[in-house]
Amino acid sequence: MQTINGVNGGTFSPRHHKKKQARKKIENKAQDEQKEITRRLKIQNKKLMEQIISLKDQLKQAKKNRDQVLTRLNSMHKLNKGLSDALGSCNICWGNNPECPACSGNGYSGWTNVNKRLFNIYVLPVLEKIYGINLK
Repeated sequence: MQTINGVNGGTFSPRHHKKKQARKKIENKAQDEQKEITRRLKIQNKKLMEQIISLKDQLKQAKKNRDQVLTRLNSMHKLNKGLSDALGSCNICWGNNPECPACSGNGYSGWTNVNKRLFNIYVLPVLEKIYGINLK
């Protein structure tokens, strides 16, 4: 066994030196792998954060669209109710559904009392225009 005196104040064997170099090489490789893993995770994290921002924007737009649809639906519901009241018909099915819980399919125009105020707003102008008469 060959030794070198004077290195770090002691003896040194080539086999010990090779083991130490191998350990150092393994440690360096492990550190490099950790750095690469960290680098990749940072990239992945950045992409995920961008996706989160995009999804938040999409959600905000979807909520805005939902609110617009609900407003429009509410408006259509009120118009449907007003027209069915003006004609005295069922506001659920207008007499077209035999399984309707409100009218059992009998809710055609005149089924119930006509709301005269709404009739004058929605129907009377059409009758006047069609028949060329003034009923007011």
